Amino acid sequence: MKSHTIHSTLVAVLIVVLPCGAVTGQSSTDHTFTRGKFWTVISESVPNPPIWLASYPGYFEAPSNWFNNLSYWAGEVDGTQHITGGWPGFNIVHHTQVKNYNFAKSLTEAEEYSYETVTSVDPSGSEVPVIPLTVSRKRMVWSLPKYDDFIIHREVFTNESSEQITNWYYSVAYGINISLGIPYGVSFDDEYLWDPGFGNFRMEQGNFVFYDDTSMPPNQAAVTYDISPGDQTGDRGDPGNITIQNSIDRRLYSPQLFTDNIVYVTPNKRGETMVYQGIFHRILNENPGAPDEEFWQPTNQDPTYVFTRMTTQQARMSWRDANTDGGTIDGNLYERVPSFNLGIGPYDIAPGDSVELIRIVALGEMDRNVSELGGLNATQNYLSQGLANLKANWQAALDIVDGFRRTGNWNEGISEFPPPTVGDAPFASNDDELQVDLYVDIELGMQGFELTWTAVPPNYQDPITGTNDFAGYKVYRSESRIEGPWIEAADLPRAEAAELTAGGKVTFRLPAEAGIPYRHWVTSYDLDGNESGFTAYTFHALAAKPAPSNDQSEVLVIPNPFRQVSGLSDPSEEKRISFLNIPGQCTIRIYTVAGDLVRTIEHNDGFGEEAWGSALHGDYLLTRFFQNVQPGVYIYHIESHVLGHEGESSIGKFIIIK
Repeated sequence: MKSHTIHSTLVAVLIVVLPCGAVTGQSSTDHTFTRGKFWTVISESVPNPPIWLASYPGYFEAPSNWFNNLSYWAGEVDGTQHITGGWPGFNIVHHTQVKNYNFAKSLTEAEEYSYETVTSVDPSGSEVPVIPLTVSRKRMVWSLPKYDDFIIHREVFTNESSEQITNWYYSVAYGINISLGIPYGVSFDDEYLWDPGFGNFRMEQGNFVFYDDTSMPPNQAAVTYDISPGDQTGDRGDPGNITIQNSIDRRLYSPQLFTDNIVYVTPNKRGETMVYQGIFHRILNENPGAPDEEFWQPTNQDPTYVFTRMTTQQARMSWRDANTDGGTIDGNLYERVPSFNLGIGPYDIAPGDSVELIRIVALGEMDRNVSELGGLNATQNYLSQGLANLKANWQAALDIVDGFRRTGNWNEGISEFPPPTVGDAPFASNDDELQVDLYVDIELGMQGFELTWTAVPPNYQDPITGTNDFAGYKVYRSESRIEGPWIEAADLPRAEAAELTAGGKVTFRLPAEAGIPYRHWVTSYDLDGNESGFTAYTFHALAAKPAPSNDQSEVLVIPNPFRQVSGLSDPSEEKRISFLNIPGQCTIRIYTVAGDLVRTIEHNDGFGEEAWGSALHGDYLLTRFFQNVQPGVYIYHIESHVLGHEGESSIGKFIIIK
């Protein structure tokens, strides 16, 4: 029996929904970045520039929520000022994605990247560019653990016409929402801080950093909580348990921190490398009450209105400092549902000249093994520890940019390379996923998982040292969630792995206790201990099963009685009831004490355990009519279909207490 991968609920960090027009002159193509931890889908369906789908960390699930780059250009051509962007937007000439996994195609390019060419679109529909610039845009991600939390963009704007472009400005704006997928409703809870410790290759140093904090809706009383840690830290980080007494879902749903900035740009006509940074209320078509200068309506194409917002400079201070500063309108409650704008200009671009910018979009968080446990330790420290991680990720991205600017090699700034990854992520539309099957060894009385992954090639060479420093594999497992906590379950040295390798695949058996659902993750590591990225893992949990039994006097229902929850650590498995020591092929029928049939389960996988439903199909404790089962006493009847034991049966009872 294999583990399967499907799409599920998203936890995303960025979202804005905008109306849009169609791509001019070509069909729509979507490309998904799944190589790093920051997953995105770049779509040509809205080319202004393209809409994205986002998820961080991406291994939560596949991206399925929107955020949008609402991009504008402003400039003068032949003495006439033009504003282009929003609608009708831009025309993407072509869009290409390259999967350079493990640097198999190029040692000078990122592991996954896309490139495209973009021009502006004339509102008259003639498809003649309003501002005659052609943009060459490239986006890049890596799987290496030190370099997998960011996306690097490079854009080159070239005047390919015979006309002079003067006083040209560019900006990109989008909405931010750190809090998605949480089990209770919150709003107006995204704060920002200004930190001058984020470096770049411009004159002004520093970034705005966005993170989840307590909810402060306008014209409403502050929300309070009685359950720890909410009674002390409110909904900071969105703890899962603060609205339900005795909930086991204690994780922080929103421990992520986000930052974005242009780190290199061609000096403008004044010799400056200035970047405009503005924070507004969420980009919407109708203002819900925010101050007018804090609101950006995308359908308003008035040149003065758009240009003012393109060139807004946010006070370089945190939301809390701005909120108490009477000298600025910044720091109002509407900025807690923020959109963010980055802009450059003014430029005079002669025919044949170009403007270049390099931009980093980065995320960070505290140790997931800590935020998954929740509690005050997590809510009191996720900001400081997440900020430290975000800064480290930012510096790693700067190292890559610096290496590229010096040599033209996008990997020059990488200080160490682990061995190749041993599989691709679920949802990545590739065929190289980690495979996990069940096994049982009757003679040894053991059961567990049989894992199969792609072996590190025998001719592998470290890109820096030129030697084969591959040392082995590590196997991790989590009985909680895909997010962790992850515990190392096995270390497989290179020599031992060689004996388990055939046809370029490693097959390894990992014993496990029956009835506990686990997820698995496999990495390779080198002689210095550098591990490959988080790409070879199973998305859905799978439980080991014992050997079948034809002695039905040994049948057990676990847990019995069922008291609200199963007792398993994974919240997705909290409704799991299992029948153990059953025949390898049998029919399980569940009845009420009145004799009404509740559910029929056909068991035919040859093992000795079967659950009432699964997290995969979302039918734990559901009746045959897909309704939630009611508390009470239930009767099970098991009928064997095993050769030589056909028709043998047993009857028992169990109790559900809710």
